[in-house]
Amino acid sequence: MVNSAQQQNMWRGLREGKRSALKDIYELYFDDLHHYGCCMCQDLNLVEDAIQDVFVDLHHYRENLSPTVNPKAYLISCLRRKLLANIQKFKAFSLKIEKLDLKAEESLEKELISEETDERILLKLKLAMEKLSARQKEIIFLKFVKNMNYDDIADIMQMSVSSCRTLMYRTSKNLREELQEMQILQNPTLQKSSLSKVLQSFLPLLF
Repeated sequence: MVNSAQQQNMWRGLREGKRSALKDIYELYFDDLHHYGCCMCQDLNLVEDAIQDVFVDLHHYRENLSPTVNPKAYLISCLRRKLLANIQKFKAFSLKIEKLDLKAEESLEKELISEETDERILLKLKLAMEKLSARQKEIIFLKFVKNMNYDDIADIMQMSVSSCRTLMYRTSKNLREELQEMQILQNPTLQKSSLSKVLQSFLPLLF
């Protein structure tokens, strides 16, 4: 596990032109970038090309980099701009569910289940998430899957922190209403959990 001080040392090394630092940063953040990119765009080749372009630019413009930036947030922001510049039609932040019976979706909302499995909770959460806009899915992804703070999310999504908080509030409100209709939050195993804890527990399985 690389701590914050080590990340800043890598960033400092990058700004000083050390190729070893560029390699270390690539290896440290590639998985996060790839995960974000694949959620945003279904074209794997385009995602991987965009990531490579990000690091080419990173090396080329290293002397202009801010010394105090959050590296992960900065790189995701760069990748986001690359993808948006190259994608005309895309399905942003599509959700996945692995190893589940998707045939149950149609009747799932009508079922009353006293003891639901994690699989059924995931299915209902997926149904609720699919009703959100791409921008709402993105902020949920960054907050609860990537565990980013509002300052970093605002930088990535190119909006003010106050607007970011407002979007999260409205998104959470919409999601809570959907989950209450589906009786997820009334589930005995989840009643003592906040919406945030529910999302932190189950959302990584959907993206």
